[in-house]
Amino acid sequence: VKMVFFKHNRENLSLEELENLKKTHMYEPFENFPEELQKLFYRLGEIAFKGIKGRSLLFESSEVSGLEECGLLHKLPDLQSKRSLNEPPKSQFCFTHLTVQEFFAAKYLVDTESSEGIERFVSQHINDGSWQVVMQFVAGLLKSSVANELFIKLLPKSTEKKENFEFSEPKTLTYWPATKDNDLAVQVCKCLYEINDEQQPVLRSKTEKIKFNAVAFNSFSLAPIDVAAVLHFLENAEEVLDIDLSSNSLGDLGGNEVKKFIVNRERKLKCLNLGYNNLTSHAAKDLGEALKHSNCKLVLLYLSGNNLTDSAAKDLGEALKHSNCKLESLDLSGTKLTDNGAKDLGEALKDSNCKLESLNLSGTKLTDNGAKDLGE
Repeated sequence: VKMVFFKHNRENLSLEELENLKKTHMYEPFENFPEELQKLFYRLGEIAFKGIKGRSLLFESSEVSGLEECGLLHKLPDLQSKRSLNEPPKSQFCFTHLTVQEFFAAKYLVDTESSEGIERFVSQHINDGSWQVVMQFVAGLLKSSVANELFIKLLPKSTEKKENFEFSEPKTLTYWPATKDNDLAVQVCKCLYEINDEQQPVLRSKTEKIKFNAVAFNSFSLAPIDVAAVLHFLENAEEVLDIDLSSNSLGDLGGNEVKKFIVNRERKLKCLNLGYNNLTSHAAKDLGEALKHSNCKLVLLYLSGNNLTDSAAKDLGEALKHSNCKLESLDLSGTKLTDNGAKDLGEALKDSNCKLESLNLSGTKLTDNGAKDLGE
């Protein structure tokens, strides 16, 4: 936001003034800005907040008077009244991007409300889609201690018990959150992700109180940044045995976030489902490296329905041969593996380090030649 403002106002400031403003304020808090600019940003915040509250992205010239050339508003074509062609057309403005409006709305809320008022507002609007990005900006703008207390309170405490069919013990898994609270859990995780790492001890205490050992956010349209936020919260859930992230939109960036989560500390995680996530062989390479890591305890890995080719089979095959790999079940069904991939997997199965007991290759492009290599 500051960079957009500085770049636009280059026309209104001398080069020396502009450079001085950037040097002194680019990385400074907004409250250190000159009073004139603080007033400008306050007005933008007021307009932004009222706009989101009224479900409006467009503003008439009377609402933005004096702000037309600030660089953070975009002028739209004039609107001719449908009632009378004799009326002069009205000028319309919008923020240069919805995210800019959401940022200023958050800043206005933080600047004008008391701590109690912010907490009340966040509690009332955390599940409202129109305010969700605003909530994330609020988390980043508040002091860490205040934001921690506010958003950790909102984490759902609900859990669900389900029978464990994946591995022998325990017989039942306790999933967090209960399905009804999935939306809230993801949104709060995204807000907590905006706060710096001072929150870790507090989050660890919270996860210990909830007492869960499995997580399911399948079919949830999670993007890479969303899964990064969820895994950031799960950093503190040391007892988790099963994570289901299937049928989302993680892609290779999300796959890399999962890899970092697996290797950055020793975990008890046994089962990971990443099926149907638009993963390619780049993600398979990352996961292969994770399987070789001494911190990884994965026994079951589901990668069905992804865009994995033979290079994925090669990298995963190399992982299966590694002494650190504990994988007993691998699901590659519905992928693009051909006979070349089957050959690499066949070689892995012969290795004395390979512990695989179950391999699903249904719905792939294998022919009799692939079957021959696997049979060997």
